[in-house]
Amino acid sequence: MGALDATGFDPFVGRKLYHFAHSAGLTDLHVAVDPYHLIAGTVDAATLRQRCLKLDIARRAAIAAGEESAEVDALRDRFLHYLQRPDTLTHSVVFTITARRKLRRKAEIDVQPSPSVPLVLRN
Repeated sequence: MGALDATGFDPFVGRKLYHFAHSAGLTDLHVAVDPYHLIAGTVDAATLRQRCLKLDIARRAAIAAGEESAEVDALRDRFLHYLQRPDTLTHSVVFTITARRKLRRKAEIDVQPSPSVPLVLRN
């Protein structure tokens, strides 16, 4: 994972969304956490093919970021083997934050529709 830092990849960004929203001054914050995927038991064939494709894409990115191909391949093989075991449990969640933005009071916006007619909007 460390090699992917340079790409901006952050596997924990969902957990940081509330902090980001709060720090941005948003109000009336609501959090939802929903399952993105859940695999309990041996994975079905379609999901296994999907995971193989995702891991192939991740493999190229990991190697381009400096990881050793033999180590990446070994990790891929272990994970695919794990997905085919009857005691498998893996999941992901998606975080959703909804909020309101505070309206600025007495904000001024200067708009010049033409050089001869100045217009100032106030709210």
